[in-house]
Amino acid sequence: IQSIDYEEARRDILSALPANARLPQSLRPDVKLKDHQDKGVAWLQHLWGATSKYCSGCLVADDMGLGKTLQLLTFIAWYLQQPNAKPVLVVAPVSLLENWQREMEKFFTPGFARVLTLYGEALASKKIAKAMIDPALLERGMTKFLDAGWMEGANLILTTYETMRDLSISLGTQTWGSMVCDEAQKIKTPGTLVTDAAKVQKALFKIACTGTPVENSLTDLWCLFDFVQPGLLGPLNVFGSKYRRPIEMQDGD
Repeated sequence: IQSIDYEEARRDILSALPANARLPQSLRPDVKLKDHQDKGVAWLQHLWGATSKYCSGCLVADDMGLGKTLQLLTFIAWYLQQPNAKPVLVVAPVSLLENWQREMEKFFTPGFARVLTLYGEALASKKIAKAMIDPALLERGMTKFLDAGWMEGANLILTTYETMRDLSISLGTQTWGSMVCDEAQKIKTPGTLVTDAAKVQKALFKIACTGTPVENSLTDLWCLFDFVQPGLLGPLNVFGSKYRRPIEMQDGD
């Protein structure tokens, strides 16, 4: 908040973007991305290729109705084709997770990913019984954990913000190749349990997806970037004095 204690700020990687996306083999042959979607996928692939040195994530903020989910699924399908690809975590409200599943069926060939839905009734069988949890953890109020074999070979996990919050320790033991937060304004507030749960996940490439990256104030934007690219916008108090207050004090200018 007052100073940067961890930084992944790299600003020089947006040159030489590829002209076109590399489409996954699992995209149905009759599906053609719109121009802006193709450019969006190419941008995601370019940033993913820079993760080892320069980049840890990005913000996808296309307006509603422009096909952000298809862009993200195309990127994920392409990523899962890469050698040694690690599992992908998608976090979203339940209604959107159902839409993700519909778009998988509509635009991709069967079996493009081994999908696990980690919410609702499917979640109950993955949890450790309370009687099997170490008493020392129970005394600290830590009562929700996933069984050691909960992934069962899946490489695309769909879950909710509430599940991620409640099971952040179990999810945090897994290294994710990519993590997508859809409707990412859910993690716009610094210091909340759900925001902290998202930020502690071990994801090599993080994508915040929202058509409304600023809802209440520019602090929303800072918090999203603190998730995808820690340190890029500086500490919150400096960001507030340098950008937020001068901008928000303007009368519609």
